[in-house]
Amino acid sequence: MDILILDCNLQVSDLLQTLVSGLTSRALFRSFDSPQNAMASWQRYPADMAITEWDLPDGKGLELVRQ
Repeated sequence: MDILILDCNLQVSDLLQTLVSGLTSRALFRSFDSPQNAMASWQRYPADMAITEWDLPDGKGLELVRQ
């Protein structure tokens, strides 16, 4: 399972990876701190799941979900 994480806080991103890893050992994570980088990655390599912060300093996580 390919999981994209979008959060501007590195510690929160690491915590989310730890939590999801406890549910499945087959998860592959890609973490980003900006919506633009996450969207570029998503377009090249669509993820099975996206976990995103709602309100980021340089955009909205909801835009990634809508795409």
